[in-house]
Amino acid sequence: MAVGAWVATRRTLLLWLLCMACADAALWGVYAALAAQQPASRRACNAAYMAWLLALNLLLLLALACVDALSRALGAHGAQARAPARAVCTPGSR
Repeated sequence: MAVGAWVATRRTLLLWLLCMACADAALWGVYAALAAQQPASRRACNAAYMAWLLALNLLLLLALACVDALSRALGAHGAQARAPARAVCTPGSR
């Protein structure tokens, strides 16, 4: 892989994670503003509850994306060196 493509891929991933974090922070702000007027209620299914659900689920997706990005970054360097050995079958072996 060319160095430029590697940097571009990593930069795109970091921008994506940053956008998700900003959207999550904005949803938490919306939730705080709405919950100050009316408490979140699952029964009423009001706007504060919907903002809380969206913010919480986006936070979970962000955490999973960060773990995935970290595991790819740490595992990418040794992936070729640690490739599993393939079993070789010869006609006479069982």
